[in-house]
This record gives sequence, C-alpha cells and structure tokens, in this order.
Amino acid sequence: MRIHRTMFGVCLSHGNRNVRRRGAGPRARNRYAAAGRRRKAGAARPACRLRRRRADRGRTSASLSAEAARDERLDALSLATLARVYSLSSFEWLRDRSDALRAAADPVIVEALDIVGHDSVFIGAKIQRAVDGRDRFEHDEEPFEDDPVQNDWNGSAKVALISVERSETAWQTIAAASSDPVATILADQLAVLRRLLMEAFPHATAFVRPGFDEPWR
Repeated sequence: MRIHRTMFGVCLSHGNRNVRRRGAGPRARNRYAAAGRRRKAGAARPACRLRRRRADRGRTSASLSAEAARDERLDALSLATLARVYSLSSFEWLRDRSDALRAAADPVIVEALDIVGHDSVFIGAKIQRAVDGRDRFEHDEEPFEDDPVQNDWNGSAKVALISVERSETAWQTIAAASSDPVATILADQLAVLRRLLMEAFPHATAFVRPGFDEPWR
C-alpha cells in the first residue's frame, strides 16, 4: 500500500483502487460514489441483456412455429393450390406464346393478352392475402377485423374475383382466336377458381371498395 498526499487529503492506493480518507472534498466524494454506482449497474447489465436475448429467442421461435403451421394450413387449401397452379401455367404460356400471337393479332386479342398478363400473378397474390388474413383472424392474430363483410380478406377476395372473371373471358377470347387448347384449359382453371373463391368467401361480392363501389358519392 502506498500513501499519497493530495490537495484534498491523504489517499491510500490499493493496486488500481483509491480510497480517500477524511479530508477529501465533497465533489471528489460524489465523483467516486457515482463511479461506484456505475460499476454496479454495469455488472447488472449483462444479466439483463442475457434475459432479454433469451426472451427474444423464445418469442422468435414461437412466431416461426406459428408461421410454419399457418403455411401448412394454407398449402392444404384447394383454392390456394389451384391459384399457384394457374399462376405458373399462365406465366409459362405467356412467356412462350404471347409475343408471336401479339404480333399478328387484332386489338381485341392484344387487349385480352394484356389482361391475362397483368392478372397472371395478381390473382395468386390477392388470393394468398385473402386466405392468409382470414386464417390470422381465425387464430386471434387480427383482433380488430371484426366486421363480417368489410374486412381485409373479403376485400382481397373481391379484387381476386374481379380479376378471375375478366381473365376467364380473356382466355376464352384468346382460345377462340388461336385454337390453342392450353388457353382453353387456363380459362377452365379460372372457372373452377371462381367457384372456389365464392365458396370460401361468400361475402366477398358484398364488400364495398372505397372509391369504386360507392354509387352515392
């Protein structure tokens, strides 16, 4: 132990720690007291951070399990399965045959190609949103969607239904003009998809789209 004289009094040095005797000024004592409190708080922080990390990992694991279970439920739906099949089939047809038909087609066929091209992915996305939103509500994850008609999944289903109906007509037009059997198959797929949509979301047509289905405005 070494003894040092300072302007505040006598300081005893124990290694790297200094302990001041009586005579040290109040500012110095306050600084050392604050440093001691910081050291204690710093020692407690790692344990708090560890507990928070464990809690976060638990919540993340539960969330991932819930999402995996939801994916399994949605994948088992005939509606979702057919929507994926249609999106892939229509994309492949458009990729392989659209340009050649468009080059020699009249404006009616061009418009039909534009419709099915736009709706090819759009239909699947809206159906996915509809079934996902309804599933979350049924499992108490969307507590604020309590209206049986004006809710997100009915709105998504209605938009999907509109796209399905106009794409079905467009494929029929394309099939008649090109005598392409695949175009006929795609139109038939959409007819089945329309029926499944109506069965799964019977209130979809009653949904009022703001700015579109408000004749009183």
